[in-house]
Amino acid sequence: MRGSCAETYPGPDGDVEYVEAPGSEGCFGVLAHHAAMVTTLASGTMKVRHAGGKEERW
Repeated sequence: MRGSCAETYPGPDGDVEYVEAPGSEGCFGVLAHHAAMVTTLASGTMKVRHAGGKEERW
């Protein structure tokens, strides 16, 4: 499903270990407790890996 995250992403429940998102320069991943950063996002699928290994995609 494509659209803005506000329209399609309900938000994770519980702790998250990793988030992978589409960026304007390509896909990028962010680990838990990563330093703050600023970037532009692009349309596409976002992946969230919860503590314990369960993965969800939007």
